[in-house]
Amino acid sequence: MLSMQHLTIWKFIEALRKLQNINKNKIEALCAQGPPVKRRKYKDLDARLQTIVEDFANRDILDFLRVNVF
Repeated sequence: MLSMQHLTIWKFIEALRKLQNINKNKIEALCAQGPPVKRRKYKDLDARLQTIVEDFANRDILDFLRVNVF
C-alpha cells in the first residue's frame, strides 16, 4: 500500500485513514449479514443437548454426567 522510499508523515496518515475506512466498511458489511446459518447436524445436537439439560431434575447426577450426546 505504501511503496515509496521517502514517505512523508502526511502520506502515511492518509494511508492509515484509507485502511481504516476499508476495514470499517468490511466490518459493517459482515454485521449486516447477520449470524451465519447453522448446519443441520449442529441444530440437531443443540436440540439434544437442550433436552438433556431440561431433564436435569429427573436424573441422577452421575447419570446426567454420563449421558453420551454424540
